[in-house]
Amino acid sequence: MGALSGLTFADFETPGLLVGALFVGIIIGMAVEQLLTATMWRGVASTKIIVKLGRLTG
Repeated sequence: MGALSGLTFADFETPGLLVGALFVGIIIGMAVEQLLTATMWRGVASTKIIVKLGRLTG
């Protein structure tokens, strides 16, 4: 499948392309981590608000 796009495994033996691919992977990983952390904090904050409202009305 890689050969169809013109990019093969042998192309990654060149240091520049390997470093570039690793760098892109790191950037994507950091972006996903930030997105998941933000989503988690939004969930925690909304849960705390719901609990506080429940205490006030209950």
